Amino acid sequence: MAVDIEELIILPFREVVERGKEATTNAEEAQNEDPEQAKQMMKFATMITKEGERALKRLQPLWDNQVEKHGDMFKEIIADNDEIAEKRRVLEELLYDFEDFIELGTFDSSKFAEVQAATRSFALDVLDSIKRMKIETKTPTTPLPARTGTAVAEW
Repeated sequence: MAVDIEELIILPFREVVERGKEATTNAEEAQNEDPEQAKQMMKFATMITKEGERALKRLQPLWDNQVEKHGDMFKEIIADNDEIAEKRRVLEELLYDFEDFIELGTFDSSKFAEVQAATRSFALDVLDSIKRMKIETKTPTTPLPARTGTAVAEW
């Protein structure tokens, strides 16, 4: 069974939030080991957590609204958008081994900065695509047959 496009778009942002919170917890627990490093890690963890939350806060209502209006047609258009797919792949590649950098001993601020930038870029592309998207609903091209000699009841 194919993965729902909503999962492909929304799930990476949830994972960013989750990894950011894990890094924050790890930094808090390691404050006695290396206070300065823990402080840096907490700062970067907070940055990516906020970036993921910001993306979800802006995307989810817009996404839900478009799905309600256009259903599967909206999802198909998003699924076929190569720019969005590429940005998603970039973020997913960064998240793939990101857990290796959320411990105090392996903390790498550049990895956090990369995740933050990729999260923002992906979110802004999705938002822009959704806002600019035009979905035309098809209306019947053949006129309905005229009713002659029949009564229409109104309730």
